[in-house]
Amino acid sequence: MLPIRLAYTDMMHRQSSSSPSPALKNLRKHEARYLASLAGRCAEVEPGVPLTDVYVMLEAVSRPQPQRPESPSELPDIPERLEQAGIPVEERSSPEQQAAPGRGNYSPAPGGAKERPSPEQQAAPPPPPVPIGKALQEATHLVVLGEPGAGKSTTLQFIALCFARRQAGWAKQRLELDESRIPLWVSLKELVAVLHKQTKAPQLERALAWILNDRDLRLADEEEAVQCLFAWRDAGRLLLLLDGLDELS
Repeated sequence: MLPIRLAYTDMMHRQSSSSPSPALKNLRKHEARYLASLAGRCAEVEPGVPLTDVYVMLEAVSRPQPQRPESPSELPDIPERLEQAGIPVEERSSPEQQAAPGRGNYSPAPGGAKERPSPEQQAAPPPPPVPIGKALQEATHLVVLGEPGAGKSTTLQFIALCFARRQAGWAKQRLELDESRIPLWVSLKELVAVLHKQTKAPQLERALAWILNDRDLRLADEEEAVQCLFAWRDAGRLLLLLDGLDELS
């Protein structure tokens, strides 16, 4: 990402000494135009079927990072092993304190026998599900996982619609998010295809700008769309909703 940042910084430095670009002068107008077009695209799941009539707000369940379990030692701490490991003599346990091979790090069970905890005892209870809006509040980056047909794409479409209908305050009313974001809902498969055609740097931003301009902005000068995307990104307002992760081969 460093070359992208440097390229953008250098470009903005050159622009700061000159007059603002037409895109930045008309940023609010372009923004309103984009959000209106996006809201129209996201309003229906199919022609004549409003998204709000069929979408049921999902709840998110946090999935913690898997941890590799520690394997219990299968060999006793004999003096030769401890010496080879470099453990000082004063820190070594006496033979009476040493357990049998395969003891592991487990607490004694009643009666003095050592018992391996069950997976249920080792695993912490899963966190309770939370509304998708709360999940968006607590995490800057989210990956929505689920079986085919579980509603992943529809959820991204609904989030995009809520932020696109900014004037109606849908993001605050329906997602409980008091933020002014510019959503960009795009298929990863389409993004990869467009990305391969980009020759100018920064390629990722230009690919995203091409998609939003082709679908919604429809500006004659594609460079204006690039400038709009830069402005939203660097203001911390751009919300990327990347769809179709499971469709990538």
